Amino acid sequence: MNGLPIKISVIIPIYNVSEYLNMSLGSCAEQTLNDVEFICVNDGSTDDSLEIVKAFAEKDHRFRIIDKENGGISSARNAGLDAALGEYIMFLDADDYLEPNACERVWLEKLEAPTDVVIFSANIFPRNPMPIPWYYAVLTCPTRRYWEFESKVLFEEPSAKPFIWHQAFKKSIIDEHNIRFDENIKQGEDQIFIFKFYPYAENFCFLQDRLYNYRWYRENSAMWKFTQNGNLDGRIEAHLLVVEAIAKHWHSEGFIEKYGLEFTKWAMDFLAVDILDKKVQSKEKHFASMKDIANTYGLRKYFSKLSGKSRKLAKRIPKV
Repeated sequence: MNGLPIKISVIIPIYNVSEYLNMSLGSCAEQTLNDVEFICVNDGSTDDSLEIVKAFAEKDHRFRIIDKENGGISSARNAGLDAALGEYIMFLDADDYLEPNACERVWLEKLEAPTDVVIFSANIFPRNPMPIPWYYAVLTCPTRRYWEFESKVLFEEPSAKPFIWHQAFKKSIIDEHNIRFDENIKQGEDQIFIFKFYPYAENFCFLQDRLYNYRWYRENSAMWKFTQNGNLDGRIEAHLLVVEAIAKHWHSEGFIEKYGLEFTKWAMDFLAVDILDKKVQSKEKHFASMKDIANTYGLRKYFSKLSGKSRKLAKRIPKV
């Protein structure tokens, strides 16, 4: 490094993605902001991913390498967080890529006004097969700021959730509250991180600039397998783990008391997408899990104020 403070740390978990790395890491090398670091966490790759990363590191001092045993994406990201020196944290999935001005554009927002998190828009590729409209809804941001955390930042801004890689987070907040990824959660870890971070933040910046390029379709990716395997019951169980992890944290920090209605509505809507499907085989089991979550974390008192699908779902949750 050049001795100057690191402005942004970009954490890149890497596991057997050698065919995409030249594009992904190449987009890092092209960043117009110099005082950044690219933390490449090799998570036990068995292909030539590590050799590709080393080649970039030899040419560009901004690349740092962490070589570890395989532990999954959350473990890799946590290793990156532990090592990061930047004032802000960004994440890049190794099969995606950044626009050349991504880091600089984020940093300019920090210079413009106090900023705890920057949420920016993303391009979606490939176009064949055609991405579902939902991706465009959550990856397109209007430009606006919030000067305090309020429930609509998290629950009414579509782009606030569920992905972390089109956001930049102030590291001091992450460190102060020891925010890390839950390594026991295999799907939905981004949502949990966001729900942990946002209530501690005050200054939010949403940008329409498309600074990230998201590969929405890769047939052998974990996300693709999760959404396409047709296992509704497995997906519901994964979503229940996410809801429970967030509810546990929010309950312990007093956020349920402040934003309980909004959280309960989000949780019911999040689960209703699948659990009300006629193809679900273990409905009673899932409803029992929902009962335990509602009773343990004080969500039931908000059921009467729900409407639509969330109210329909809440009515089916047993009390005892």
